Amino acid sequence: MPLNTTTITLHVVSASDLDRFVEEVYGTPYCTHAALEARNGDDHAADAVTEHRGFEDPEDPTSPLVSRPGLDPYDQEKLTAWQAGRPGQDPRPEVVLSDLACKGLIPPGRYLIQIRW
Repeated sequence: MPLNTTTITLHVVSASDLDRFVEEVYGTPYCTHAALEARNGDDHAADAVTEHRGFEDPEDPTSPLVSRPGLDPYDQEKLTAWQAGRPGQDPRPEVVLSDLACKGLIPPGRYLIQIRW
């Protein structure tokens, strides 16, 4: 019996290249392995998305969910706090990659981040 698999497009990036690119774009130091609490040799899959799901009426949690462009408000708060230099506020790579995709600087999709040092 064959193993069921699916072929996908996967963008592979080293954590050090991602850190460098993020610092170039935002002007704020970023450390992928610290944001992930990762170890040397780890790989981390992250999705860069350009929209999020939210309630049609943000004040009414019973309203239907709809797609909205941009980052989820919570993720935007994390990104803003990190850019303001608040300690312990490094956003996860999914947040940074999604913001970069929303800015048109990288393609949306799945990324495999390789943690090596």
